[in-house]
Amino acid sequence: MKRRRFKREHGFGEVNVTPLIDVVMCLIIFYLMVGKLATDRKTPVVLPTSEVGSEGASERHTLIVNVSRRSGAEAGTGAEIVVDGEAVEGEESLVRLVRMRLAEDAALVVQIRAEADFAFGVVGPVMRACTRGGAKSVVLAARREAEGG
Repeated sequence: MKRRRFKREHGFGEVNVTPLIDVVMCLIIFYLMVGKLATDRKTPVVLPTSEVGSEGASERHTLIVNVSRRSGAEAGTGAEIVVDGEAVEGEESLVRLVRMRLAEDAALVVQIRAEADFAFGVVGPVMRACTRGGAKSVVLAARREAEGG
């Protein structure tokens, strides 16, 4: 009588990758949504144009102060100060906020993003409040003017 040899089948012969693909797709969708939410945090500001200047610093050590138009206000009036998506009421509140952030990160650069049609009389007090808060570096954001126009 001849003995038959049976091959032992291991449970690890084939891997089902369908659940792995599902997880990867969920992660992709999650990161796309989080990225979209992170970009929506910034207040939309129409920046002035410039032909000179340097490229922006890394956002890691930057406090972005948006000076935007209050809803319903005319061009050049009714400024609203927004930091990290929250409105800051008054210059003294901005001074305290800048001091607090500088205590956390001494290398902090304050970047002011103001509407293109705002006069310096609107932006100047914001700059002074940032320097009174202890900021050693305050920069004004502008968008690079397009070539040939």
